Amino acid sequence: LADRNQADNQQETSPTLPAADRTQPAAGIPPVRRSPADWTQDTIPAGRNRQPYPNANRGFWAWLSTGAFLATAGAAAVFIGLLLVGVNLWMSGRQMDTARVEAMTGQVQVATNAAGTTWKNISTGYRLKRGDQLRTLGASSATLAFFEGSRTLVSPNSALALEELNGSSGKAIQVKIDLTSGETSNKVTPLQGEKSYFLVQTPSGTASVHGTEFNVRVTKNGLSKFAVNTGVVQVKNNTGEVTLQAGQTTSASENGTIADPTYQFSVQGSVLSIDETTGMWEVSGMEFDVVETTAISGQPQLGDTVSVTGRILEDQTRVADSIEPADDNSQTAFFTGTLEKNEGEEWQVSGLFVTVNQDTRVDENLAIGDPVRITFNLLNDGTWLGLKVESLVENPQEPVTTATMTADPNARPGYEFTPDEVENVSCESSDLNVTGTLRNTASNAKDYAANVRLGYLIDRGGQYIDEVSLSPDEWTRIDAGQTVTFQIHMKMNEKWSEAQKNQKPDDDENDAEVKLRIFIASATNRPDHLNGRLTVTVRANCQVDQTPTITGTFTATQPTESTLEGTKTPRASKTPAALAPTRTPANTGQCPGDKTQP
Repeated sequence: LADRNQADNQQETSPTLPAADRTQPAAGIPPVRRSPADWTQDTIPAGRNRQPYPNANRGFWAWLSTGAFLATAGAAAVFIGLLLVGVNLWMSGRQMDTARVEAMTGQVQVATNAAGTTWKNISTGYRLKRGDQLRTLGASSATLAFFEGSRTLVSPNSALALEELNGSSGKAIQVKIDLTSGETSNKVTPLQGEKSYFLVQTPSGTASVHGTEFNVRVTKNGLSKFAVNTGVVQVKNNTGEVTLQAGQTTSASENGTIADPTYQFSVQGSVLSIDETTGMWEVSGMEFDVVETTAISGQPQLGDTVSVTGRILEDQTRVADSIEPADDNSQTAFFTGTLEKNEGEEWQVSGLFVTVNQDTRVDENLAIGDPVRITFNLLNDGTWLGLKVESLVENPQEPVTTATMTADPNARPGYEFTPDEVENVSCESSDLNVTGTLRNTASNAKDYAANVRLGYLIDRGGQYIDEVSLSPDEWTRIDAGQTVTFQIHMKMNEKWSEAQKNQKPDDDENDAEVKLRIFIASATNRPDHLNGRLTVTVRANCQVDQTPTITGTFTATQPTESTLEGTKTPRASKTPAALAPTRTPANTGQCPGDKTQP
């Protein structure tokens, strides 16, 4: 092969020149040299295959069979591999420095400019980066997932900014959340490396953790609340610092004062008494003190259902930190403390007594001195009946979960909302109720639906909504051909009332509008065919007659006097009058003030 290549090279360096090129040039004029391509063009007759270098292909295949090709190919493979690794590391680095919106309900937005004057709606999967501002509107929430496993649940009517967000290999992370209003629930995985940190900053204090579950809340009167479920949290500002253990809470006021750590309590139920002289309130049999720093939303009256959270002092005095209207009419309560006695039916937790019987769910391996959370009911005789005793020690045994319907991979249920659109006009109302209907369209008995759960999104008008609830929102089984009904309850805020009052006659295009989308969030059988949805549209217009194209069951209840949280703390009247239960007017087709309602 080498001899053949040498012969080829000799042929290429000694071409046969055409006659014109063999002519001797004139004296003083250098000979004209032409390229091999020109030689070939002159010597090869037309019609024959033209090949400027007759042996070029033969030389290429010779090179291909040598080690030079293998070396070149190997180098190229290494280069491409390094390039792919670099791209992968670059993409991973970009994801480390973001927080993904893992789940959301309602209307969640991010600011489109640094001043936070304009906002846009986002959806599940959106990635937040350092400096981004996020807010949730009424009845909306979002779960943020960080790359190393930590998560933050942003509650309704909350606003925050990701002031710092950096990630690196080895699951090291640096997070600083600036919470300006609302509440976050944070579950932080154990931090890796000395430079890692997870901070939640408020206007009056900052919480720092190294792997724990804790809640931070900022009220509109400037009070910041910090509560720990498991682990340890440090709360500090310019005036001091405290350390919270599992089950403890503290608060920081605008003037910088941080309260001593205490255990916490929460109760939801009917307001039974209000004593303006002593500041003592009673809700569902639990008494507590209302002080100047207590944040009260609205003007609760006797008979109202409220939700109360507060602190348990060393002398067992309970002090309310916040009082708000309740989401529903359920009567529940819990408190945290140190387990002091767990024998017989009467248990003692931080000096408080609770009855524990065979129906009480109790975590295993509880020991005296452990921090615990007691969920209980208040009986008529004043007894606190324990429903659940949970350990707040890190990594306790998970309680037994409720059994669900077994999936059948061969079942093929169909899902349909009937009707799939409800459109109405709201006239002078603050509480709106809609009845929805869901049907399994399958006809074969084997095609049942299992573990069906509903969800909702607020497509428009989240700024008008305080709360949205679905009741019921899940079913263990829906047989083929079966129809189930559910209630959609929307609690509107003062902005909605103002929108109704300011509506101009014959101005349909500028109606304030709320649009909800109800959908099937999950189901065990045929989970890839959850296509049904119900759209609920409500417009604020009492000035003109409106007739919906498709009408569902719709009820508007009359508003009661209330104000948004953040107003001055009201003092209850010395002899408050009981407030009669809110009545739902019959569907007569008339609005108050003789205005027509469809």
